[in-house]
Amino acid sequence: MNSVGGVFLKNSAVTGFGFYLEHAVTGAAITSGTVTIYHSLDGVGQGNIADTPAHVSGGQWKADLAQGETNGDIVTLTITHADAKTQTITIRTGEDLIDAVWDEDIVAAHGTADTAGRCVRTLDLISDRTNNANLNALLGVADSAGVTVTTQISDVETDTQNIQSRIPAALVSGRMSSDMVALSGSTTAADNLEQGALALVTGAAVGTPTTTVIDTDLTEASNDHYNGRVVTFTSGACIGETRTINDYNGTTKELTTDAFQTAPSATDTFVIS
Repeated sequence: MNSVGGVFLKNSAVTGFGFYLEHAVTGAAITSGTVTIYHSLDGVGQGNIADTPAHVSGGQWKADLAQGETNGDIVTLTITHADAKTQTITIRTGEDLIDAVWDEDIVAAHGTADTAGRCVRTLDLISDRTNNANLNALLGVADSAGVTVTTQISDVETDTQNIQSRIPAALVSGRMSSDMVALSGSTTAADNLEQGALALVTGAAVGTPTTTVIDTDLTEASNDHYNGRVVTFTSGACIGETRTINDYNGTTKELTTDAFQTAPSATDTFVIS
């Protein structure tokens, strides 16, 4: 009996090659005895395979083929048993088929929707940014204004290529330094805001402050310099609380204020406005 088998990968071992044996006269399944498998490659020579075939169940047998036993474009297997019909199985190995698939014209051959080949074709279209017609066909010919997708991509690319030259020189270490010249169109308002900001003084409590007397790290040496202004804590137990400054001692750097709800602690920060 002659038959054409499936596809093996050329020069690769095959595990569990299966075949069925039946009695040449009665047709009954053959489950025992000695089975010999001869093999030839590309019609040249013939020899036994290295493995000993084994019965699996109900006349179904199996054998392993070594790597060298599939190293041909055409593998012919002849299966013999004293009581069985001799079988000849011809198998075309798959290396040339695989090569043929990969070497196939990607443009002409891979147009069928929902196939692996179509996915490969899509990737090819995406990678070929110069092929505007194909890319437009893939992504949509044009937007509502009639502008092609590839034109839009090109515009974005052009706009971002020289972005470095358009970053303001004031941008340093990720920070933007800027001068505000007007608030709601008013340059006077911007100047007043600047003066108010420049008048702010920051500091921190030191030593052991009380609810009304705060030792500070201020450097101002003039007595009464901050009298009448207000101090607001920006950290610690008094954060957010604001009190009027009644006296400032330029020697001791103490602020005397209206009483806070609780005494601040050393290192608590504040701003005088």
